Amino acid sequence: MIDGHGIVREVDQTAGWDPDDVVASARDLAGMTSNPLRRFWFATIANVSAFCGGSQSVGIAVLLVLAMLLVSAFAIPLVIWVGRHIFTAE
Repeated sequence: MIDGHGIVREVDQTAGWDPDDVVASARDLAGMTSNPLRRFWFATIANVSAFCGGSQSVGIAVLLVLAMLLVSAFAIPLVIWVGRHIFTAE
């Protein structure tokens, strides 16, 4: 990303850009309002892809696995707790 003065402000190491994500990042760089979730997703995909050797598909797969593990870490104990409270005879 290059700012209005021609200075390189950001380099993203991924080729699979979603145009809306790039627009959000460029708007933020220009000091305009932008979607923070789009900027977060764009930066996360770029950084994880760079960490995984530049492969966007591997980066997305790693992110999805981590998200599923995080959700499971909270959802499984919650389901067990609710199940025990529903089916426990008092």
